[in-house]
Amino acid sequence: MHTGLVLAAAVAAGADDARAHVTVQPRVVVDLARDRPQEDTIESWTWVHARASGPAANGRWFLAVQADYAVLIGTGPGTDVEAAPNLWVGESGWAGDIGPVFVRAGHLIERWGALDILPVADVLGARDLRAGPLVPIDHARVPTPTLRLEVGEDKLRAGLLVLPFGAQNRVPLWGTDYSLLRQGMVEGLLADASTWSDDPLLAEQLSSLFGGLSDSVAALDAQTRRGLEAGLGTTGTPRPLWEAGEVGLEVQSRLGPVNLALTSAWMRSRVPAPRLDPQLASFITSQTLPGLAELESTTAALDSDLLSSDRPRTLQAGLTADTLVGAFGVRAEGNYTSAMVVPMPYFDYALSPQWAAGLGIDRATSTRLTLLAEGRWRHLTNPPSDALMVGLPDHLDVAAGLRSSLARDRLTAELVVLYDITFGELGAQPSVRYRFADTFDAGLGAVVFASPTAAAVTWTDAVDYGGGLIGYASDTDALWLDVRWMH
Repeated sequence: MHTGLVLAAAVAAGADDARAHVTVQPRVVVDLARDRPQEDTIESWTWVHARASGPAANGRWFLAVQADYAVLIGTGPGTDVEAAPNLWVGESGWAGDIGPVFVRAGHLIERWGALDILPVADVLGARDLRAGPLVPIDHARVPTPTLRLEVGEDKLRAGLLVLPFGAQNRVPLWGTDYSLLRQGMVEGLLADASTWSDDPLLAEQLSSLFGGLSDSVAALDAQTRRGLEAGLGTTGTPRPLWEAGEVGLEVQSRLGPVNLALTSAWMRSRVPAPRLDPQLASFITSQTLPGLAELESTTAALDSDLLSSDRPRTLQAGLTADTLVGAFGVRAEGNYTSAMVVPMPYFDYALSPQWAAGLGIDRATSTRLTLLAEGRWRHLTNPPSDALMVGLPDHLDVAAGLRSSLARDRLTAELVVLYDITFGELGAQPSVRYRFADTFDAGLGAVVFASPTAAAVTWTDAVDYGGGLIGYASDTDALWLDVRWMH
C-alpha cells in the first residue's frame, strides 16, 4: 500500500495525463489432504503491483514496483511457520520513437507466441515458479533489463531485443511444496548417509558427523535456509554482458487474414541445470562411504564444486501463425532448440536438440462463453536413455479452458485442465470470481492433480523420479480464497 501511495504522489506531481494504479491481492491456500508429514498445509500469499505511466519526450515513461509476502505454515511434526517478503522492480522504462525506430528500454516483459496454456515459441521471457500453479497470471512473468528496437509498419515489422544480463526463472530449490528438493529430503539424505559406512575405524565418526548435519539442517530457521537457497541459485551464473548477454530477433508480418511471426534467440537456459560431482554421486548411488584406506584418494578425486549448476547457451528459432476460420480462432506455433537441458538421475543433465509444435483453437460462442483447446508435441532428437520427467523421444500433452461471464459480467467462472498424455497425469484449476465493485472482487478456486506415479516424498524420489512434472508435486491439491483491491 505504501508503494502505491508513493507512486501516486509521484504521478500527481507530474503531467496531467499521467496515471497510477495499485493492485493488492492476498490469497489463502489450504491443503485439505494432509498426505505428507512435512508439507505446508496452509499458505498465505500477498501480491502487490503498483504501476504508473506518463508522457515523456517523443514517448511515454512507465514505472512499476512489485512485491509479495509469503507465509507457509506446516501442521505436522517437525514443521514450523516461515515468512519471507520480496520486493523488485516491475516493468519499468521508456517507450517512444527515435526517428524511424520505435524503442522500448528498461526492465521489460517480452512475450512471444500465441498459445496460452501450452506455449511453444514463448521462450525468451522468465517466469516465477515459486508457488507453482498458485501464482496469478498477472504476476507470473518476471521482468528483466531489455532493449527493444523496432522498425517497419503493420504489414512487416522487425524487432531486435538485447538482454545484457540474460533472464532466469525464479525456481524454488529447497524446502517448500514446489521445490526441486521438497521438505525433509536433504535431512533424509544426511540421516541415511550416517549408516552407509562399515569401516570399523570410521563408521562411528561418520555416523555422528552425518547425523549431526541432519539435525542441524532440520533445525535451520527459514531465513537461513532461504539465504542458502539464494546462494545455490546463483552458483554458476555467468558474468554480465559478455557471458550472460542474450539477443533475440522478431519479424512480424500479415499475409491476408494470417498474422505471422518469425522469432530467433541466442540465449541461455531459463532453468539452472544442476550437476553433482561424479565421485559424490557414486556414493549416493551405491549408498556406501569410502573406508580409511580409500579416504585420501577419494578426497583428492572430489571436485571443489560438489554441487554446481550451469545455464547452457542454446539457439532458438520459432514460427507463430494465427487467423480466424469462420467463428474459430486458430493459432499454431513451432520451435527448434539446439541444446535443450534434459534432467538425468542423481542431479546430472544432458543436452539434446528439440523440435516442438503446438496448435490452439478457440471459440467465443457469445460474449458470455469462451472455449479453448490446445495441444503440444515435443521431440528430443538425441536424449539419454535414463532421462527424467520427459518423454523419450516424444512428449505429448493437451489442454482445455473455459471462461464464462454471468450476472452482467460481475461473476466470472473459469476452468483450465491440462493432461500429460505421455505420463498419464492430470492437472485442473477451477475458479470463480465475483466483482462487488469496480475496485474490489473476491475469488474462490482449487488446484487438483492426479498421477499414476506417487508424488516425490524422499530424497530417493528426487534423484530418480519416474513420473512427470505434474506428478512430482501431485500431493499439493488445495483450495484457495483471495480478494483483490484495484485502485
